[in-house]
Amino acid sequence: MKQISQLCVIGRWLLVLAGANSLAAGEPFVLATRPVEVAENGFVTNLVLYTARHEFSFLPPANWKMGVNTNEATVAWESSDLSSLISLKTVFSNNGRAPAISAAQLRPAIREHFAGARIVEEFVAYTGSGEGLAFDLEYVLAGRFRMNTRLAYVPFNGGLVEFNLTAPTDKFAQHQRELGLLLNSFRADERQRR
Repeated sequence: MKQISQLCVIGRWLLVLAGANSLAAGEPFVLATRPVEVAENGFVTNLVLYTARHEFSFLPPANWKMGVNTNEATVAWESSDLSSLISLKTVFSNNGRAPAISAAQLRPAIREHFAGARIVEEFVAYTGSGEGLAFDLEYVLAGRFRMNTRLAYVPFNGGLVEFNLTAPTDKFAQHQRELGLLLNSFRADERQRR
């Protein structure tokens, strides 16, 4: 299992959108926690990612090991069995607006990055801040490991958030719940100027 985990990390995607010249690398950010009351569950602890202009809040996957890359504005979680990965990456627009995204624009970049992968489904991804586009992929990693990836792209006023769940095919369905909770709880807000 550790080898699969290492391959997941090595094989982790860094997707560059077609027309990426309008998108900039991540801004520096600070990660904090915030208690939030949920009517059905009482209080839960959200993570909050603060940049100079934005605030992103979300419920992280429970019992997954977190890693942060501040230079790439990426937060990633690895499952307890080290076989699966969920990541959230912010990509900022140079013009400060939400980029227009379409499945036709994203498909070629996904196929280029995931050479040999098959897009098995395209659908709308819903978050607490609106909707985006999602793609489910299946492929064989390193000629041995059957894998699935769900990519979700959610625009916000100032850029795009890329979500990724990568898991072995036999674990993909069970980990969709964690990604679903992350997406449903996700909010992107502009910070108030002081």
